[in-house]
Formats: sequence, C-alpha cells, structure tokens
Amino acid sequence: MAAVYSVARRFFRRAADLYFVDVQVEGEEHVPRTGPVVFAANHPNSLMDTVLLGSRVPRNIHYLARSGLFAHPLAAAVFRAAGVIPVQRSQDAVDAPGAGPKADNDAAFAAAFEALAAGRAVGIFPEGQNAPTRHVRAIKTGVARIALGAEAQHDFGLGVVVVPVGLNYVERERFHTAALVRFGAPISVANYREQHASDPRAAVRALTDDVQAAMRSVAVHVPQEAQIDFAEDLYALYGTQLRDDVLGSMPDLRMPQEKLLDHATARTSRAEQLSDRFLAEQLIADAFDWFQRAEPQRAATLQKRVNEHERHLGQLRLRGDFAELPGKRLSTRAELLKLTLYAIFLAPVAAYGLVHNFVPYRLTRVAARRAPDEPIQAITALSAGVLTFGAAYTLFGWLAWHGSASLLGAMLYVLTLPFAGFWFFRYRRRLGVHAQRIVARTLFRTRPELYRGLVLEREQLLVEMDAVRAAYARSERVREPLP
Repeated sequence: MAAVYSVARRFFRRAADLYFVDVQVEGEEHVPRTGPVVFAANHPNSLMDTVLLGSRVPRNIHYLARSGLFAHPLAAAVFRAAGVIPVQRSQDAVDAPGAGPKADNDAAFAAAFEALAAGRAVGIFPEGQNAPTRHVRAIKTGVARIALGAEAQHDFGLGVVVVPVGLNYVERERFHTAALVRFGAPISVANYREQHASDPRAAVRALTDDVQAAMRSVAVHVPQEAQIDFAEDLYALYGTQLRDDVLGSMPDLRMPQEKLLDHATARTSRAEQLSDRFLAEQLIADAFDWFQRAEPQRAATLQKRVNEHERHLGQLRLRGDFAELPGKRLSTRAELLKLTLYAIFLAPVAAYGLVHNFVPYRLTRVAARRAPDEPIQAITALSAGVLTFGAAYTLFGWLAWHGSASLLGAMLYVLTLPFAGFWFFRYRRRLGVHAQRIVARTLFRTRPELYRGLVLEREQLLVEMDAVRAAYARSERVREPLP
C-alpha cells in the first residue's frame, strides 16, 4: 500500500501543480508527522479534494470513499492497493425485505480502527457528499465514531487526534484556478474519555459538534446555503474595498526570480495571499447573515438592489470593477491602441504556446467529458492531463533532439512549453479584460448618463455596505466579554 500511495501522491502532486494556477497552504504545523490522525475535510470538489489534500500531506492517508467507486474492477484494485476504505452509504445499500436500506460498514470501521491503531492517518469527508462551494454542510458522526471507537478499543491510549481541513477554491469548476488548503488545530480525542465512559452517544455528539465548528473555521462558510451566490456577488462588489480597509496590503516579499516565474505563468501574486481573500469573503458572509437576522426588511431591500445592479452590468457585459478609473482618464482610443499593440506584439508568444499545448489540452477535455460522473471526471482530467501533456512534450523533445543533435537544446526547448501554455491562457484572459475596458470607456463617451447612473448605483451600494459592516462590528464588540 505504501509504495502505491507514495507513487500516486507524487503523480497527483505534479498533476495538481499543472491543474491549479496556485496552491497555498496554511497551518502545516498542525499536521502530525507521526501517530494516529484523522483528517476531517470539507468536500466541495469531488475527487479533486482527495488529490489536493493528499498531495499536501506528507503521509499516507487511508481515505474513506463511497463503495460505488469500487464498481469497476480496475479502479477497485487501484483503490485497494492505495489503502482506500470502501464505505457503503444508506442510499447505496440494498433494501432488505420489509425494511428500508441499511448500510453495513462493520468492515470499514474495522479497517479504520486498524489503521489508527498502527499509528497511520485516515481521511474522511464527513459531509457525506459533495457540498456547495463556500458552505460546509452538517457533518455525519463517522469521524467521531471512528476516532472514539479506536481509542475505546485501546483504553484511550492511542493518542488519536482529529485535524480539521478547509479546502477553499477561488473558482471550483475553472481550470487554472487557485486553492487554499488550511489545517486547523488538532482536536485530542482523549479529552472526551470521561464523557464516553458515562454516555458514548453524548461523546460522539460532542466531538462531532466540535469537529463541525472547527471545519467551518478553516473553510469559507456561508451560513445559509441559499445565499451562496449572493455572497459571491457581495464579494465582487465590496471585497476589494474591505480588503484594503480592514486587512490592509502586505509587502511583496518575492525574490526577482519568483516575480518573473509568477508573471510568466500568470500566477496570483504572493503579495495578495489567498487567506486574505477568503477572510474577506467570510467577513462579508457573516455580516450579511447577521444583517438578515437583525434587520430582515432592510437586508431584503439591499439584496434586491445588488441583484438589480448585477443585472444591469450583465446586460452591458461589464464587470464590477468597471468604475475603477475616474472618467477624465478614460480614453477609448488610447485603450484600443494599447490592446492592439498588446495583441500584435505578444501574439507570437501566445501562438507558440497554443501550437504546443492545444492538442493535449483538447484531448484532456474530451477524456474528462466522457467520464460517467463528476468524481470520475475530475480524476480523469488530472490523469489524462499528465499523460497527454507528458506524451506531447516528450514527442516535441525527441523531434528537437533529432533535428538539432543537441540534447541540452532539446531539454531547454521542452522546458519552455508549459510556460508558453500558461502564457497563452494569460494572453487570452488579458485580451478579454482589455475588451471589457473598451466597452466601459465606449459607454462613458457615448452614453455618459447611463455610465454615471451605474457609477452612482454602485457607490450607493458601497455606502450601504459600509453601514452594514459598521453595525456588524458594533454588535460583535457588544458580545465580547469584558476583560
């Protein structure tokens, strides 16, 4: 198991580095290097969550996965070789005559107990199913039952800890998105020993509640699932201002070579940590949730106005940052000239990246789309991407070597290919941004009344959000205990 998992972890680490434009990790000091541990993570992105977590933890993890993934014999053999433990969900169980479906997971619990007793790591997604991004659903009791059950079998002498994990994606479905893996402080299962001795069910419930709260503290959690989309609209409108006002800006501590690499690969600047972004998202979600409870009518009015503003922007194909530059500095002609020069002079670099990466990219997309469901689709995209890009780059390198008779030259040539592919995506996105700015500047010149109306609408919403933030801050200070 160890050899298979070790190879798979290295493989998927490289795949994740290609799939994500940036992966940042917080709380690595909370990950025990030895001893029994249960990783309890939120589950917004199917099997991609397993890849992301496993590639950032330097230990072999026995994941608990739904038994349906073991239906294919080859997949089952690979999963079992990697130490994955199949779990039967109630909806997957076969109905017994005269009774509802009942999952039989005695073997799964026994395997998890055995792994923890041997000092190994177990990984669980206790929501039980894929959850929406920016929301951690109520978790099942499996984490607590496994952790407490393993300890109870050894008189609470194992030292099992539960580490909460938050998997946060900037845009869950987007290729080349960024992700933040956040590890919380370990929860010692031994602290529930006395409660478990007197009332095992109460101990399971208490540990489950504590794990739930810890998971929501390391993952962005919009309290009301129905408000997820609206919370994202609020962040698009107010996130930049909140981060500047409250969180401030960090100095750029990157070395020159890091800046060059980040620019070439279109990575997010390290000066703008993902933790700042997700903290701002959480503050906005918490503030509006409080606002809905404190002043429901006013909150409903604000939501309606924000939705109308988003609709107005959508009709004109504008983004929320359309008003960043003052009107006197807007110049359609200058922006068009800038876009033209950018498109012309950097087109050869973009074309170089497109030519070398188009075929493996399309093959990867085709393979992913043919996968039967979302979990298999994610893992297929990663696997196919590594294989197709690896094969394409190998072919190009072989042709360059035989054409130039220079091994060093061929190797340097191959090293440029992934950067050229990243550059093409950056080039395409940059053209889209410039085009959007041209639309805004054209609107300012040809329909100034409409443009000023949009700016006024936006400024009024920002004033209202400032008021909500101030009221929420006052409510939090009132609830703080006196020293």
